[in-house]
Order: sequence, then structure tokens, then C-alpha cells
Amino acid sequence: MLHLYHKLTRREQPKSYPRFQNELEQAFPVIRDEYLSFKRQMEVEIRPIDEISNDQAGLNRDKKWKAAFLYAYNQENEKFLSFFPALQSLVRRYPEIKLMMFSTLESGKHIPPHVGRNHAVYRLQLGIHIPFPDQTELRVNQTRVQLKEGEIFIFDDTFEHEASNQSVADRTVLIIDYEKAAIFPFNLLTKKYLGRISNSSYIQDAVKRW
Repeated sequence: MLHLYHKLTRREQPKSYPRFQNELEQAFPVIRDEYLSFKRQMEVEIRPIDEISNDQAGLNRDKKWKAAFLYAYNQENEKFLSFFPALQSLVRRYPEIKLMMFSTLESGKHIPPHVGRNHAVYRLQLGIHIPFPDQTELRVNQTRVQLKEGEIFIFDDTFEHEASNQSVADRTVLIIDYEKAAIFPFNLLTKKYLGRISNSSYIQDAVKRW
């Protein structure tokens, strides 16, 4: 397994590892097989991400970025999450997990440079199905990663980033957003901020559409 942290000092890194990391790593082979089974059965329901989240419309005009949302801010997509018992267990036991979804870039897809808005979470990507990793890339600021299956990359989504898949096959990763650790009283501010996001139209509208 590869663990890469972008723009985090050595002093910061230990606090930034998610508590569920080891469990996620150990469950990877099962999750990958469950995903392939899920895709065979539910492929018609894995939709372009902008049909679920309007905020992504400008990044997905070609409809080649697709997503399957499993969980978002205390709300489970039971229809999808039931395919993944290990992931369902994680979201129920680790309240710091705020969002979980599979993200697929079809052949030729390029997500242009953009920045996220949520300063209260780190974003974890786990390579799930990447047949040609050397023909794919995730760039975060000046760091470029060709993620392989079973590898993990964690970064701050508010840094500029982009992704591309120039291979002939789909590239699928599992995305997990989890709460940044903070000391008192900053942890209270973080939780208040996440509460606003949870109740925002940005999340609630996406949940209605998934």
C-alpha cells in the first residue's frame, strides 16, 4: 500500500491518518470484488455526477465522470451501500466519515483544474479498478500521482487539483471525505461548519437525486 500526503509536514502526518485506515486496507480485495459485482448489476444506475450534484456540471460537460454515492453526512444510500458490508460497517462505526462514493472516469475523461470548498475534511482516494494506471493521473498542486489498485492517496480538497484518464478502460476510485482532527475549541468550529454543510442544499439536493 502507498500512502501519500500532499502538503503535510511530518509533524502533521500522524494526526491526519484516518482511524479506519487499516480496516480499509485489509478489506480492499473484498471491496474490489464487491464493486465489480455491483457494477455488473447496477451499471445503468451509475450516473454522470452532475445529474446528482449540480455543482459538478461545469466539470462534466462530456458526461464521462460518473459516480455512485454510498453515504453523505449521516444519510445512507441503502440501495447501493448494501452491496458493501465492510464499507457500511465503517460509516456506522466512524462518525468522522462524512462522504463516501465511487468515482469513475471513463476513457478520455479529463476533470479540469478546480478547488473544493470544504476546509473541514481530508479526501482519501483508494484505487479500486484501474487497469492502466500509467495512463491516468491525479494532480494536486505540484504533486502528480498515478494511483494503482489498492493504493491510497490523501489530500486537502481545497488545493487545486485535476484528474485524467487517457487509457482505454474506466478508472474507478473510492472517495472518502473524513473530518480533520482539531483541538478544542477549533474542533467545535469544525463540527459547526460540517453541520451547516450537512443541512445545506448542496448535500440535501444530491441525496434526493441519488
